[in-house]
Amino acid sequence: MLALCAAILSGCASGAPPEPAPPEPAQPAQVRSPDPSDAQTPRDPGSAAENEPIRQQSPSAPEPQAGVPGSPEPEPRPPELKVWAVDPSGRQDPELLYAGNRPDTRLAGASPDGRYLLLKQDLGVYKGDYRAIPILLDRESGTLTEGAVVAMRTAVWSGEGFWIDHFVHLNRDLTASRHDALADALGETEERQITDSSVAPGAGRICALTGPGSWPDPVRLDLACADLDGSHPMRLPDFLETRQAQLGPVAGLSLSPDGRYAAVMGWEPVALLVDLSAPGEQPLAIPIPEGPRLIDVLLWSPDSAHLLVGGLGVVALEGNLLLPYAGWAAAWTPDGTGLVLPGREGAEWVMAYLDGRREAFTAPEGRSVSVLRQPLQDGRLVMTYFDPGRP
Repeated sequence: MLALCAAILSGCASGAPPEPAPPEPAQPAQVRSPDPSDAQTPRDPGSAAENEPIRQQSPSAPEPQAGVPGSPEPEPRPPELKVWAVDPSGRQDPELLYAGNRPDTRLAGASPDGRYLLLKQDLGVYKGDYRAIPILLDRESGTLTEGAVVAMRTAVWSGEGFWIDHFVHLNRDLTASRHDALADALGETEERQITDSSVAPGAGRICALTGPGSWPDPVRLDLACADLDGSHPMRLPDFLETRQAQLGPVAGLSLSPDGRYAAVMGWEPVALLVDLSAPGEQPLAIPIPEGPRLIDVLLWSPDSAHLLVGGLGVVALEGNLLLPYAGWAAAWTPDGTGLVLPGREGAEWVMAYLDGRREAFTAPEGRSVSVLRQPLQDGRLVMTYFDPGRP
């Protein structure tokens, strides 16, 4: 799936929704950056459905073909989103957490106990930001709250709500508060812009890639970090040199859950791993096979001991490859010792462990599912089924 590169983070909308704006043109094919809130199943050319012989249709019930004279029009179909909690061990039946038919709506995040689900209704890209309407479901009370338009690609549970783009915290009533102390500590000014940021709520730490507001090409980005209260700021100047794309510099950043390590990827086929406790040391360079940059697939294991690098696989902190995987549709297993990957047949998914074991399980709703990269605290995976519908 081709998607847009990391957006230029330029501000937050915490008031009334802005005037709708047309989406910007599609991203060139050099950069593949899936939505960091989930890992979606790619089309499988080897699946059984595609290898079945073509069945002839009865003359009395032809297959609908839109735009073909004499052919009935396809039946309209509303959009559909279903969110499931799935026990990959099979000891519990899948639990349906949410079902709705709001257009262009996806799951952005979930609280670890599964009580709160944050949905986002995508509005497209405007001035480099991924705009969305946040919708919060409280499964305990059954209430569904809609907030004002915000810039949101990612959503990370904080304990009291969700951290999203631009140092913005969405509270449980969906009021949005921007933490300007972080912007000050990380150096966001009229002359400098934030390209990407990553937060580790459990460690109370946030990092950002920041560069000159004019975005020259090539552009040199600083890596800056601070505590969530704005204290203990640090900066590594000219940390990354990268190239431009339509939405700004190509760069991805992921902070480890313990707040100690930052993984960075740019235009070149290499991931940089820096130990923030020793900022004077050279970052570890991890080569990646040539191909599209999967800049948003830098996914840390829960214990911060391993890193999934898009296009390469799972690496240890020393850089050695432990589990090859060239795709992007993946999440960590609940115990953090392997990856959850799409299988090759139908609704099959596979847990591929670092010790070589592989265990298969079946997902609800067939292959058209995705998996949230953070499992629930009880070990169940959050999987979603999305059908855009047909007008």
